[in-house]
Amino acid sequence: MKQILLSALFIVSVFSKGPCDQKLECYKKAFTTTDRALCSGFKGCARAEFGTTDYNPICTGAESCRESKITAAPAKMLCNGFKACYAMKRGIQATEKIACNGLKACDKVVGSLTAPQITCDGDVACQDKKMIATGAPPTGEINDITCNGNKACVGGNLISDKTVNCDGDMACKNARLEGNTVGCGGKRGCYDAKIVGAGTVYGYGFNAASLANLMGPEQGKKSKAKWTFEVRALGMNSLLGSVINSNGARTTILGLGYRSLVGANIKCVGKSTCYITCRMNACKTARVFVGGKADLVMDPAGCDPRDPNYVGMSKKDPTMPAKAQGIHCPKIMGPGAKLEDANMDIDAEADKYMEEFKLTSDYLEMVEAAQQAEASLDAMIDENIAIFEDNLDLTLPAEEEEFMVVGHMINNNKSNILTSNLLTALVVFIMTAVASLCYIAYRFGGNDETKALLQ
Repeated sequence: MKQILLSALFIVSVFSKGPCDQKLECYKKAFTTTDRALCSGFKGCARAEFGTTDYNPICTGAESCRESKITAAPAKMLCNGFKACYAMKRGIQATEKIACNGLKACDKVVGSLTAPQITCDGDVACQDKKMIATGAPPTGEINDITCNGNKACVGGNLISDKTVNCDGDMACKNARLEGNTVGCGGKRGCYDAKIVGAGTVYGYGFNAASLANLMGPEQGKKSKAKWTFEVRALGMNSLLGSVINSNGARTTILGLGYRSLVGANIKCVGKSTCYITCRMNACKTARVFVGGKADLVMDPAGCDPRDPNYVGMSKKDPTMPAKAQGIHCPKIMGPGAKLEDANMDIDAEADKYMEEFKLTSDYLEMVEAAQQAEASLDAMIDENIAIFEDNLDLTLPAEEEEFMVVGHMINNNKSNILTSNLLTALVVFIMTAVASLCYIAYRFGGNDETKALLQ
């Protein structure tokens, strides 16, 4: 009887839905609720349909899960391999987390990535994608989009109910970032990005959000509450040449990093009260424009032309204020700051200043350094891609003439379909026979040991 049971287990293991670890294994496979989608082969699970709500699809093979689609959202969608989840259809959805961990993972996905948490750890993993971190996150965690890979989320549209973090080199360059908290921790992490509606923006990294455009939370009748806006310029050159618009919010700007706000345009507009702190040379050559209904509180106070102890203009550079307590002051202007600016068009004046700033050595040297850094980064990424591609067996038969059954290629014609059906019938017959033998042995004979085993 033991031999019968072992034979039955062997048959089941041979013909069961096991891991997809061979080239093109599980091609066009429709995974159902209880199936395990372990796609470790080259192009494993390509063009598959994932309805695996009980288990997480894990795409670790090169180009695994490419051109596939999700029919029922799993808890997690894990795209770990080189170019895993490439060109997936209908976007990617998960009830807990999407992870694009492999080099170029989630590339060319058609549609958006939607889950409570999204991570893009692979280099150039999620470029030009719309990502939405919404829904109930796992217990004790928050909605979050994190771009750790180099140039991972370039050009994307990232929307989170809580946080967006751009920690890789140039991770969110040219991207649109929307979240309660936006962190720019990577070198040039939010370079030339548009940051919209954040309550807090952190500029940790070198050139973290240089040339970025920051817009404070929306105020007024459409907003549910009066939001505050805080910008922390902590890293070297972290918000160099940026534009910061208070958008009517109560705004705090901390210029603490070395040259962190050089050349920045700060617009304190609407009914904002803006608290601006400058240390060392953080605010050197920065401009602060104060609207007619706005108010400004400067630290140090001597930088404010309305203060009785105003330092006046610098003797070395008459276009900029002198230092206050050894600290470089920004140039403050606008209807809310100086009577002579009562009719100033803040937007036009800010645009004019930005064009002038683009001719300065501060801007030109920063842009040149960024271009050189990006070229080196691109070369490194291209080299890594070439290493992966050189080690892949790219010779594949025409997909329209073949399909996969349990990892083996079978010609797509009538005779082979018949063969496949006959094999399936044979397996069902054998499994039914084994089950019947087991039942008969238990019901009508066998010793106590056998019955115990069958039970």
